Amino acid sequence: DDDYDNAQLDIVRRYKFFNGMEGNSPTSEMADTMNANGYPVQATTVPDIEDLNQDNNLSETENYFQYKVAISPTDLVVGQNYITNEQIVAKDDGSTETWYQFKIPLAQPDQIVNNIADFRSIRFIRMFVNEFENEKVFRFAKLELIRGTWREYNESLQTGEQTIEDPNSTEFVISAVNLEENEGKTPVNYAIPPGILRENDANSINQRQLNEQSLALEVCNLKDGDSRATYKNITFDVRSYSKIEMFVHCEAKNDSSLLKDDDLTVFVRLGTDFDNNYYEYELPMKTTAWGTNFNQDAAIWPEANNMVIELDSLTALKRKRDGLGISTLETFGIPINGDHKISIKGNPNLAGMKIIMIGVRNPNQQTNTMWTPDDGMEKCAEVWVNELRLTDFKQNGGWASTAKVNAQLADFGNVSFAGNYSTPGWGSIEKKVSDRQREYKKGFDFTSNFEMGQFFGRKIGIQLPLYMGYSINAIDPEFDLTAPDVRLKEYDPDTRKIKAANSRDLTVRKSYNFTNVRKERRTGKPVHFWNIENFSATYSYNELYRRDVNTEEDRTK
Repeated sequence: DDDYDNAQLDIVRRYKFFNGMEGNSPTSEMADTMNANGYPVQATTVPDIEDLNQDNNLSETENYFQYKVAISPTDLVVGQNYITNEQIVAKDDGSTETWYQFKIPLAQPDQIVNNIADFRSIRFIRMFVNEFENEKVFRFAKLELIRGTWREYNESLQTGEQTIEDPNSTEFVISAVNLEENEGKTPVNYAIPPGILRENDANSINQRQLNEQSLALEVCNLKDGDSRATYKNITFDVRSYSKIEMFVHCEAKNDSSLLKDDDLTVFVRLGTDFDNNYYEYELPMKTTAWGTNFNQDAAIWPEANNMVIELDSLTALKRKRDGLGISTLETFGIPINGDHKISIKGNPNLAGMKIIMIGVRNPNQQTNTMWTPDDGMEKCAEVWVNELRLTDFKQNGGWASTAKVNAQLADFGNVSFAGNYSTPGWGSIEKKVSDRQREYKKGFDFTSNFEMGQFFGRKIGIQLPLYMGYSINAIDPEFDLTAPDVRLKEYDPDTRKIKAANSRDLTVRKSYNFTNVRKERRTGKPVHFWNIENFSATYSYNELYRRDVNTEEDRTK
């Protein structure tokens, strides 16, 4: 009100005594809500009582999760006390002030008061400070709840047969780093990957640029042969694309001398579950030196760390494994692109991906033959991954054709022939790419109508209409039904012939209608001597090749 205007108080003093309850909304009986200048001074419609939920009851139950943050000067250290970043801002008078970014994990409260069990009934957030002897002022630039779609994988990802001592001592944190908040991050500034442009906010009249961020995986005390990963549940068909690409950054934590190039690897799993049916792509990471700033984006995102997953190489690996007769229960891997590695386990399917997993691995010293030398020590690192994207859309279109012939045989009858053929990739304009046809469709239809009574002459007056119909439709899938991400044409001729025959969906329909009708001479009304109507025979042949069917007799059944 005018008292604060006359005192020329700053923003901190104006809001110091604003607590949202007492004196916040005086009623007309308590005081006039209009000041001398005629504008209202109340700030909210909440009543002037401590009834925040407005249920007209005094709630005395206290159920809450509590998180404690130490804010003494000695505790304000990046990497400790939930502090992930600090930014030093220069003021107009030449002095500086420091802003700290805190990220508090909700799943790890310091104290649980009473019997609160989960986060489904959270209604309020209370913040308070204590143990201060002198007056302090706190300024909050942004206070928000952050939700992520990536989850920590808590099961074992150990490689090798060695025993890992105290695997629970490994620290693993999933977070995010972005340009607006972490451009001044230490020891390495955040920067946009090379070639990536920030998007513009279409809802802003000033062409405001949107923030750009990466997924951050912070791991420390990662034992030799152990891994930590995050995952995301999806439902996606990627057969229409050729590649999956991603930028990767790696830097040391705590001590830069303890992490060297190729000490850690990053891997991506694509599959239908986490540890039994998946493809995996793994590459060793080059580290970024401390002190690298945002003007050196090529050093922050080294080209050697760019992950490019050729999807055809994954399906080729599956065919190679099956050709060698290796069990699907074992993990089978081969090197690719020099020091990269692809692996497969089980029977994953790119046509029905269910999970994407991104993880950091400390290769096992005993089994590591690709990335040497391996010191076998535990490692600490911070890894950023960005722009996980599908690229190189397969633009192989399909085609379709139809043909129809009608023939009139004088007054004896007529016949009609129709055929159709379409290939994978065929689809109408309004269909999505994923909805386009993925099989070869062939069909033939024959229909005829004959007047057999013409053979007996018109004087007798016999009518013998005969209808005959025959149709056959065959559907040959583009992909193997037992491995829906492998095209049949990628098999050798003998295997392709067997799988194509076992995967064909064949439907045959036969029908005819034959009626004897004679007109009575006196009345001219038709008289039925005998009638065979609407007899049809339809059968469908759809023999699916399955691994658990061993004999020809069982498959025929």
